[in-house]
Amino acid sequence: MLFHFQGARLAVEASAVLEVALLPELVGLGEAGDRLVGVVNFRGRIVPVIDLARSFGQAGSLPVVTDTLLVIEHESAAVGIVVQKVLGVEEVFPEQVAPLPEQDERFPARALSGLLRLADGIVPVLNLGQLTALDAEDPGSGLSESASAASSASLWTHFAPAEEIVLKERADALALRTESSEREGLAPFALARLGGEWFGIALGSVREFAPMREVARVPCCPPTVLGQMNLRGDMVTVLDVSQALGLAAREAPVEGPVVVVDGDGHPAGIAVDELQEVVFLPPPNTRVDGAEGPGHLLGAAQCGDRMLTLLDLPALLKQPQFVVNEEP
Repeated sequence: MLFHFQGARLAVEASAVLEVALLPELVGLGEAGDRLVGVVNFRGRIVPVIDLARSFGQAGSLPVVTDTLLVIEHESAAVGIVVQKVLGVEEVFPEQVAPLPEQDERFPARALSGLLRLADGIVPVLNLGQLTALDAEDPGSGLSESASAASSASLWTHFAPAEEIVLKERADALALRTESSEREGLAPFALARLGGEWFGIALGSVREFAPMREVARVPCCPPTVLGQMNLRGDMVTVLDVSQALGLAAREAPVEGPVVVVDGDGHPAGIAVDELQEVVFLPPPNTRVDGAEGPGHLLGAAQCGDRMLTLLDLPALLKQPQFVVNEEP
């Protein structure tokens, strides 16, 4: 999983990520360690939240209400980290991860496990063992005690009253969501925004999430086919599904993340405006069938203050407007 933190692009093993959620209210612990900034009730489990900047030996960073919380688990130890934005999930092979070279002063070597080679650059990979070892010697321990205490206190006292209400509501939702069930009988959906509307995309049909890269136009294709992009050697056909969902067609240039699915053996990418968190919802049972078979609308679901339309992407891509006619 790739994410932004203080202007840098970093990565963490996606299999270790338990949850991706918007920043909630944290409970401070007073005399906490250098890295520990508070705790959060995560599915009935008290999870410490650390300041990632201090893991890199840097001064603490001020969070904002639009930040994202990643809950990560390694060898039964869980921590939360606050990041600016999740960029997506990349499928990688072991040979793409290189050992660390000479120590980069921005990222102490023990805070990283390696460097991930991608087509568009090199991304440092977090060391899960160091990240979750709160009793380990912190890189930030070189800061004076007074500076550390002042910085930790200031991290969570700058929010406006309206923002504090939002953070509290998120914390309550995060706790209630998991105390009510163990996710048995629930299905995972990724929240995606397209044309001002929010949709839930069933994760079972998703191969990965990827950032939009250079898209090459393909001649003789319908407007719904935006073009093709190279994703680690695979040519992915990027599609605009807006009109099929009753929305206005997207205007060029098209930007934002891409939801990659396997369409009849060939990867296809659905262009969306924004990807947010993964939520667990009761499986829908109100699929809207079309004239030619099962439709792409699985139903609707309430998620917080949003009403989501739940999508079956493979069924959506079988519609005629997404079929490329290869005959002259």
